[in-house]
Amino acid sequence: MSVAEILDIIIILALVVAGGYGVVLNRRLNALREGQAEFHAALASFDEATRQVAQMLGRIEEQGLSRGAEIEAASRRAQLVLDELSVMTTAGDHIAARIEGAVQDVRTLGAGKARKAA
Repeated sequence: MSVAEILDIIIILALVVAGGYGVVLNRRLNALREGQAEFHAALASFDEATRQVAQMLGRIEEQGLSRGAEIEAASRRAQLVLDELSVMTTAGDHIAARIEGAVQDVRTLGAGKARKAA
């Protein structure tokens, strides 16, 4: 065997190894492409879910602001009613005190007449 034949065999073996490695590399690249497609699909799904969540949060915020305004208005009305009830209670206390004073006066007068009659 001559040097040229040995070199041809080495080159053939190198080409076979390179071809085999090319096949393995091609399979790996195909698997990577498939994984990349799955990744893009998952990313698109995640993006859609994120958009839906953002929309829902916007609705929740709007509803919260609306409910907050309703609660604030109800609180103001309740405070007005409380103020009115406070005024009524104070007036009622004054009326009750006057009635008690009048009852005391009547009892005093009645007790005085009963002594005179006796």
